[in-house]
Amino acid sequence: MTVQRAPRRRSCRTWQLVIIATLFLPLASGRAQTTQSSQPAQDARGSEFDFEPLLAEVSKRPLVKVELRRHDNQALSEAEQQEIAKSNALMSDAKASRTQGDFAAAQQQSRQAQEILSRLLGPNHHLSVSSRVLANSMERWSGVSKEEDRKKLIESDKQLAQVEGLQDTGEYNAAAEAAETAATLREEVVPEDDAEIGAALRLLGSVLIDLGQLDRADEMLMRAGKLISPVYGERHPETARLLDRIGWLRVSQVRGDPTDAKQVDEAMQALRGAVNILATTLGEGAEAAESLDNLGTAMVAYKEPKKGLGAKVRALFIRQQVLGPDARDTGVSYANLAWLYEGVGKPDQALPLRKKALAVFEKALGPDHPYSMIQKDSLAQLYRAQGQEEEAVKLLEDLVSLDEKRSDKLAPGVGARLVRLAEAYLRADRLDDALKLFERADQHARTLHETGKKQPATQTMARIAQLCSRYRMFGEELKYQAKVVEWDDANRGETDRLSMVRRASKLGDLYYDLGRLDDAERLLLQVVDRFRKLRDDDNIFQATALLKLAKIYRKRGDLTKAESYCEEVLRISEAKLRRRKTVGIAYTMMEMGMIYTAQGVPEMAKFSLDEAHDLFGRYLEQDPQGNIEILRALASSHLKKDEPGKALELLRTALQRCRDWPPERMKPIRRAATTATLKALLDAADPKDPALEKDRRAWKAELKTLLEATRKDHALSGDEQAWLKELGD
Repeated sequence: MTVQRAPRRRSCRTWQLVIIATLFLPLASGRAQTTQSSQPAQDARGSEFDFEPLLAEVSKRPLVKVELRRHDNQALSEAEQQEIAKSNALMSDAKASRTQGDFAAAQQQSRQAQEILSRLLGPNHHLSVSSRVLANSMERWSGVSKEEDRKKLIESDKQLAQVEGLQDTGEYNAAAEAAETAATLREEVVPEDDAEIGAALRLLGSVLIDLGQLDRADEMLMRAGKLISPVYGERHPETARLLDRIGWLRVSQVRGDPTDAKQVDEAMQALRGAVNILATTLGEGAEAAESLDNLGTAMVAYKEPKKGLGAKVRALFIRQQVLGPDARDTGVSYANLAWLYEGVGKPDQALPLRKKALAVFEKALGPDHPYSMIQKDSLAQLYRAQGQEEEAVKLLEDLVSLDEKRSDKLAPGVGARLVRLAEAYLRADRLDDALKLFERADQHARTLHETGKKQPATQTMARIAQLCSRYRMFGEELKYQAKVVEWDDANRGETDRLSMVRRASKLGDLYYDLGRLDDAERLLLQVVDRFRKLRDDDNIFQATALLKLAKIYRKRGDLTKAESYCEEVLRISEAKLRRRKTVGIAYTMMEMGMIYTAQGVPEMAKFSLDEAHDLFGRYLEQDPQGNIEILRALASSHLKKDEPGKALELLRTALQRCRDWPPERMKPIRRAATTATLKALLDAADPKDPALEKDRRAWKAELKTLLEATRKDHALSGDEQAWLKELGD
């Protein structure tokens, strides 16, 4: 599925790079154009992105099929084909004997198969290699003398046989436990370089990705690679299966740091390798389709949406032909295509695909299977994006109700669905209902953490904090964001991460909003230091923390230090941003202008504020908040120059912009902008001027009404609390 959890960074290991380096041979007929088009990604508004024509186009190319041939590339005779059929039967018998614990018989049967396959197909053919690896493993296992150890090996097979079935039914915790048990039992009995241990570790890593435990998944897959690749070789389907999981892990990790080009490149290389191996050894079947679908996702992360779409549509075609239109993995293709169309801004293409995916999953797996639930959740988000709020709420409530009936209360996605329903309630002004869901999600996250599932616990708690931030619910946000940072600090040890530093930076911003300047300064200084140690150079995330520190020092009156920090932000921005005329530069220039205003340097203040005003004007639709803030900043500079008339004119314009702001868009931010502008008008208007008396009374009444409404919504900042107290409440 394309729904992933957040992230961590890790580089390729040497063995992985060696494998990948050998894989970039020409792909099987018809594959290269799908995944490696030389054309750049195009604007998604073009018709070349429409689904039905693309499906018709990729359907013109027949499936790639691999014909078994002799090692000298001659066709197999009828007698030789019968021998191949005999070898297949022997391998089936060997696996059955193994299941029954008769390892000696399994060894003998797989050796006989190996002899036939090596003689006819060559010793390096993947079927010959598979038979040889099985025979070698069974030789080792049959040599185990202790009955207790033999029972452990039999039990390890039983546990591993359950894993994929448990994954299919969405029982990921049970699947992880089974895979880990199998790996542990094998490690207790056979040598540490046994490929059978690698098989268990690969499956464990796969399940851990589903659970969002990406750090452990990374560890397991790297260990599996050291065992699988040397035994099976670089162009074996088992190696491809491992590369597919590594590639998908990297895609999952990239979601936490989209700027990490190295991580994206590793995902692309691993998945291209998997597709190449599978297509040339097994043909375009179900496994090749999965890797091709995953490669399409990596291409999107690589900012190649058209190539990604081509890969995903081809994967859908393969699945339709090989598995059928109602198969689970065909539904996966529909879901992943819908995800891509949403990402390139074509919801009209995405909606029917979402509905098809949900119908397939519910028919094939049932309504409470994780795939069905994830798809219903995604459909709810799509409805919401198209303004169909009632449909979205119904789907989300249904999901939460299904979660309540689950036996596995700690299953992936439970906390995220609670948070999304809470957001829907906030949009519908159902604050009390949303707060109850916050508490449930909070308890869910704490339970996850207590049971050792620290990464998904942190992600759930961070989701609550992010939602509170969007609605300016500062008190609630502090509760959850502080817990996130507390857990991060306890978990990071000697290894810091960008995601952790950014969350700490967010807590520093929150302290600032609440008026806790000492706490904000302390934490943000730590954040800047951690950014520098983590990246060894200046970065744009560091600039955000530096700008907030500049605001802190300006508020305190330490204008020299404020100016120094602001100049540092401008230096980093100019060095790191390819475009100089950005919203980020606009906010920095506005802050610099406010510092110059406070310093009493009107010429420099005017230059900086005018520059910021011009930049904000380029983003009037995208950032109405900034366009209002700059008018307040300009008004402040005019007041400093004793020009109240010009200040009031600017502030009236700012207030009108607040009123013109579409009411359905960013409601909490719009209300905050209106509140700050009304307060600025009251401060700028001379209370002794009778011509302004009526306006002042109206502004004051509206300000108090807005502040009381903000308090009711748990959304008062530190400044707003002071304003409300100033107004007599």
